Amino acid sequence: MRRSKACGFGAMALTLVAAGCATKGIDLLQIAAGPQPVIIRVLCPTATNVSIAVLPERVPVYRGRDSVLWAVVGQGTRIEIVPKNPDRWPFDNPPHVGTRGQAANSGVAFANAQPGSYSYNVTAQCQVPNNGPLITITIDPDVIITDE
Repeated sequence: MRRSKACGFGAMALTLVAAGCATKGIDLLQIAAGPQPVIIRVLCPTATNVSIAVLPERVPVYRGRDSVLWAVVGQGTRIEIVPKNPDRWPFDNPPHVGTRGQAANSGVAFANAQPGSYSYNVTAQCQVPNNGPLITITIDPDVIITDE
């Protein structure tokens, strides 16, 4: 048995930031170069009690330098990151797929990507315990790209 649920979230974002600009409460000088981790926590103790959380909700990424690693934890077994507008996506080769123990990797943001927010869908699969159904959940956070 396979069920799908769609869950909407507010201001989750991956942001491309331009040099010298401020991003709501984020000190861009403190962001380490390299992969920016995003944890996708998926829980499904029953087929009617399913939750998903994306932490952090806003991930600044410097264009030409940083990438994103989306890792699934909890009862999640698989994730897929799909841009809503593939022609505007700041990373190569979507969709980005990960499994428990193997994060989905965006690759380095294009050096010519425009600063701003990028919308995408996260589809996660979760196996309900005790031979329960495989649940598929889709949410729609954003990516925010920046440059140095």
